[in-house]
Amino acid sequence: MRIKLASPVSLSELSQELSALSSLDDVSITHIATDSRDVCPSDLFLSLSRDAASRRRYEDEAIGRGGIPLTDIARDSAVVVSSMENALLKLTSLFLGKLPSLSSKIAITGSVGKTTTKEFLSKILSVKHKIHCTFKNYNNSLGLL
Repeated sequence: MRIKLASPVSLSELSQELSALSSLDDVSITHIATDSRDVCPSDLFLSLSRDAASRRRYEDEAIGRGGIPLTDIARDSAVVVSSMENALLKLTSLFLGKLPSLSSKIAITGSVGKTTTKEFLSKILSVKHKIHCTFKNYNNSLGLL
């Protein structure tokens, strides 16, 4: 998955918000990628693998493609945080704060009909409101972010 941010964020701002360590030059980040095969230069890469060896391999591939991994594994050419879970929560807050027109949020849960309900709601609400809606559904805890 590769997502275009509503507005770019600088690497220095990102590092400051996340209390992260980074020795990389300041660049403007416009996309977030979670699949190392989709990474483009200056994308922020989030490896979702729980296995440290796999994460390192995916991060290496992302770096090879010009991406910037966000990781809790000490390494060069990355933004290093102490906790990925806390970093993801802070990232969410940072990016939602860059959507000034976003005054309300709706989360749809349940075991059946989430995608259909999301599509119906987006069509109905977009008649009178400016909306932001996921283009796919990621039914896991990270999908809520």
